[in-house]
Formats: sequence, structure tokens, C-alpha cells
Amino acid sequence: KGLTTIKSLERLQALYLRNTGITDAGLPELKSLDGLRTLDVVGTAVSGDAADQFADDMPNLRGVRR
Repeated sequence: KGLTTIKSLERLQALYLRNTGITDAGLPELKSLDGLRTLDVVGTAVSGDAADQFADDMPNLRGVRR
């Protein structure tokens, strides 16, 4: 639910979702954030495979902390 608000922040460069309820299913909701450079999903249900795929799909992303 909360990702709807976040994905409207087009100029967002860093997003820290540490210890939140985000899952693999929520990551595609963030693909509109073209300027995103850092994503932190430590302590969430995001799998390594989903984080790696998200990083591959986001050309400006420098890293995903998991």
C-alpha cells in the first residue's frame, strides 16, 4: 500500500525500507523510480534473487543492501 506514495517521488535517489513489510512482490512497484541509486531492504522478506533482478532492471541503481 505505502509504495503507491513512494513511487510518485520521481526524483528519489535513496530509499531505505529496512525492517519494513516489503516483499518480492513489492519491488516491481518501484521500477518507475528512474533516479534511484540506493535501495536498502535489510531485514525484509525481499529475497536475494528478487533484489538482484531488481538491480539488473534499474540502470541507475548502484546497489541494493539486503
